[in-house]
This record gives sequence, C-alpha cells and structure tokens, in this order.
Amino acid sequence: MGLSEREKRVLAEMERELFGASTIDPKLRPANSVRKLVAGILITVIGLSVLLFAAISGLVWIGVVGFCIALFGILAASANPAARGKSGPRGSSSPKNGPKSSGGSFFADRWDRRQGE
Repeated sequence: MGLSEREKRVLAEMERELFGASTIDPKLRPANSVRKLVAGILITVIGLSVLLFAAISGLVWIGVVGFCIALFGILAASANPAARGKSGPRGSSSPKNGPKSSGGSFFADRWDRRQGE
C-alpha cells in the first residue's frame, strides 16, 4: 500500500527535522577527541598489562593498581571535558526558530502546530 500525499509530506518534513537537528553544538564537541581517545586506549592497555603481570606473579596489590589504571584509561577516553562545569542543560542555548512556549517540549509544540492546520 502506497503512502498518501499528506503522509509523504509529513515523512519528508520529519526527515528534514531529524537530519537538521542532528548537528552538535561546537561548544560541546571537544577539539582533541581523537587524541583523547587514543591516549585513553593506550592507558587502558597499559593498565591491563599491569593487571596481567600481577595475575601471573601473584601480587594482588599490583593487580588492584593495574585495574585502577585501566579504569582511569576508560574514563579518560570516554569523558567529555567541554560539558563539565556547565550550569544549564546541554540544549540551553538560544533557540534558532524563535522563542518556545514555556513548559512544553519541542515535540509537544510541533503537535500543537500540526493540530492547528
């Protein structure tokens, strides 16, 4: 069964909104994300190597240190330092399409506008 003209138009509008809203605010995107990811992976590999050495030698406290190093590497690779220290939510910048109604979400506003057609 094919789509009606109205359904095709709504689908095309939803696709435009989806792809248009997928851009990330440059302030939230870290500039050195690749270097940070590579450094985190290397730290994790070093930590796992220390953990493996500790398991072979039977030294528990070195294994704990290796685990902590690997955990720090994973956290360093996945952390977003640009989002730290922000007081408001991520999407708190000024809206592009004018002011939004207070208390409503983007999708609720869209629904209200469509019902008014």
